[in-house]
Amino acid sequence: MIGFVVARERGVAKRQGTGAGFTRDLRRVESRLVRRFDAALGSGEARLTERIAAAQAATEARLTERIAAAQAATETRLTERIDAAQAATEARLADRIDATEARFDRKLDEAKSELRSEIRSVDRKLDEARSQSQVQFEALRDDIQMLASHMVRMESKLDRHMAQSALEHAQIRAEMLAGDAALDRRIRALEERA
Repeated sequence: MIGFVVARERGVAKRQGTGAGFTRDLRRVESRLVRRFDAALGSGEARLTERIAAAQAATEARLTERIAAAQAATETRLTERIDAAQAATEARLADRIDATEARFDRKLDEAKSELRSEIRSVDRKLDEARSQSQVQFEALRDDIQMLASHMVRMESKLDRHMAQSALEHAQIRAEMLAGDAALDRRIRALEERA
């Protein structure tokens, strides 16, 4: 695109003639090209910055939603399991105690010992459920830390890319200025001959 604009502007300058008018036309062409290039580069950087900010916000929102959903689901499952285990245990214990009291007073001590062992079993199950949820929470925390480290690496890559883009922009501009200076010298040499 820039090559077409330069060729078009040079064609206009050739038709207009040589000398001071030609130099003025070349300077105008240079000025237009620099403004167009700066505008294109600025809008590209702004779009890139907006896309990065949007991606970061979306990632953070998805992570927050996933974490909240995982916590809510885990809490719900644990509560349901605990309630179900507690209800089942209470139902079994109540039936056994009622049957035991109705039939034999002497077996009351045995029923109490069974009750204690079942309570210990439920406690062990609850302890196991707690330790499993702790493991799940730790795994979730590790995943979050891994995602955070990936985000840091991505930001680092983006910073390097932006620095490289700025360097390339400066190099292109320096090459354009050097080319314009050489062209200006040739024009002056042609003007001196004429």
